[in-house]
Amino acid sequence: AVVSTQSTGGGRGNVKFKTARNTAPKICENGDKGECYELKLNLKVLADIGFVGKPSAGKSTLLSKISNAKPKIAEYEFTTLNPQLGIVAASDKKTFVVADLPGLIEGASQGRGLGIEFLKHIERCKIIAHIVDFGSEQKDPLSDFLVINNELKKYSLGLEKRKQVVIANKSDMKNFEANCLKFTKKFPDIEIIKISALKEKNISELKFKLFDELQKSKPLEYKKNKSEITIELKDDITVKNPFIGMFDVEGEGVERIYNKIPLVS
Repeated sequence: AVVSTQSTGGGRGNVKFKTARNTAPKICENGDKGECYELKLNLKVLADIGFVGKPSAGKSTLLSKISNAKPKIAEYEFTTLNPQLGIVAASDKKTFVVADLPGLIEGASQGRGLGIEFLKHIERCKIIAHIVDFGSEQKDPLSDFLVINNELKKYSLGLEKRKQVVIANKSDMKNFEANCLKFTKKFPDIEIIKISALKEKNISELKFKLFDELQKSKPLEYKKNKSEITIELKDDITVKNPFIGMFDVEGEGVERIYNKIPLVS
């Protein structure tokens, strides 16, 4: 439980004003005024692994194949408008949570597309599963890979340093192997996992790979924002004498007494 505002003491009820002559008083006190703030809450999805990638890379299809989630799947971009969660079972005792995030485009960290609204959800993911379309003719997997990683870096939360698993999707298409060779030549130190989400190729292997990487990952550390509060001490009650015969009594102490008096008693 989180306490955002602190309550104060309650007022005295009519029993406290009972006397021998007035056994049923009809007066009471209000409680002291509590704290009042205007809060802006930022909701973030809690998942072990986050799916990121360009639109139409196959993230929603993959989520539907490795979990019981039923995300919307269509042949046009930006089908996913909200993060979708799914529970993946690598075996009976090996389960983890994945989040399918809306497709990112160049400039997402500055507000283009839907990315700025959902990059924040990746903060809670221990591992980033970068899904890249290696099969479609109109896609350039090398460029897509660099664009997404550049946006993660620009978001300025160290996301580019987070453990990343590169998933080469659409192995059932003719351009797949040629694109894999280009990618491994450009990035020889990066391991890629070849799958076809549509044809369900290597899905089981992918589940175990993600689970193994999750077991190796370290707990996330969050930076605490430090803030300084200036406290100004004021007199509880001040008395001013603007002219002879006139006194102004003011201060927080006077306000507390005044606020305890109910308007109807």
